[in-house]
Amino acid sequence: MNTDQINELRDMLDRYYAAETTPDEEKHLLDLLSDTDLPEEFLPDRESLSSMASLLPPDGFETRLSERIDSLASKETDKSQKTVKPHSASVIQWFMTAAAAMLIAVTALTRIATPTPHPTPLTPEETYEQATMALMVFSDALNKGYAAIERADATTADASEKTAEALAAIGIYFPAD
Repeated sequence: MNTDQINELRDMLDRYYAAETTPDEEKHLLDLLSDTDLPEEFLPDRESLSSMASLLPPDGFETRLSERIDSLASKETDKSQKTVKPHSASVIQWFMTAAAAMLIAVTALTRIATPTPHPTPLTPEETYEQATMALMVFSDALNKGYAAIERADATTADASEKTAEALAAIGIYFPAD
């Protein structure tokens, strides 16, 4: 490794540990660290960054996760329209479980994807921005769950009404709630 590459590596490591690098710069940094002529002083950095890189989710993971949740919600909606369920509690429980799982996955991935070997305090603006983003993700998940719950309730109410009408047609009546 020549002197220019070593200086570039030191600069990039400083920026990396200050959380100022882009994903492309981080890939370049890993390339620099994988050089066979890497000085010994950088070996701990190579080991640390390589192990952290292996923990990152694959590209497009969040998009695929969101699409999968939407797909499952769509299938559940289709099923609920075809099948009369006695209670919407199981649908509610499923969507709340899915929202909780998504929140846990996003939280875990966020913690894994943001390595901070040398913690630096965040400014109030950065803290506010991160909190706002987390709340928006959580709000979106809840809104999807609530929309599905409302559809399930409407389907259940419609099915109950049709069942009551069919029973009334054959002379069986139930008291109104």
